Amino acid sequence: MIVRYCALLFLWIGVANCHAQESNPSAVVSHLYRQVIATHPLGIPEGSDLESVKPFISTRMLRKLIDVKACEKSFYLSHEHDAGKPPFVWLEKGVFSGENELALPTRATVVKIEPQKNGSYIVHVQLEYIPIEKKENTHFKWDVEVSVISERSRFAVDDVYLSGNGSSRERISLYGSFPGCDGLSWNGK
Repeated sequence: MIVRYCALLFLWIGVANCHAQESNPSAVVSHLYRQVIATHPLGIPEGSDLESVKPFISTRMLRKLIDVKACEKSFYLSHEHDAGKPPFVWLEKGVFSGENELALPTRATVVKIEPQKNGSYIVHVQLEYIPIEKKENTHFKWDVEVSVISERSRFAVDDVYLSGNGSSRERISLYGSFPGCDGLSWNGK
């Protein structure tokens, strides 16, 4: 009986989260980053990491992540006897947050929402990394921009713009972050 009650409670919470994500662009971005902070997916999310962000991303973004995962598999099939680290620049990157320590945000705050002429929104998010041990002086903040669209009667994250190498002038779209992939195949360029 208790198990059944808990299952119903989790189902209700999941449904409530899905409805909350549809209410506005800020909510869907907040829900996405709550999952990113909880799981810290490195590289292309897969398995439970992908399932945790899937309700908050667009069909186009989901397709891109699946295609890049297929591209990775294409590389491994053609290089199965190679030793060493594969040449994917995204391997140790958080595709929703950034490289190195930027892949490990501990807090996300929506700063501003800008409606666009095409009906989409740009949501400005400040991410923070606060180390668990206060010995290090590595607490820092950085900004990302998230494109949100309306899709099938809900809001969904459609792109994430990261600053290249900490430069606020260079914005890198999630879709431009996978050099070497030609659709589903690895071309090594």
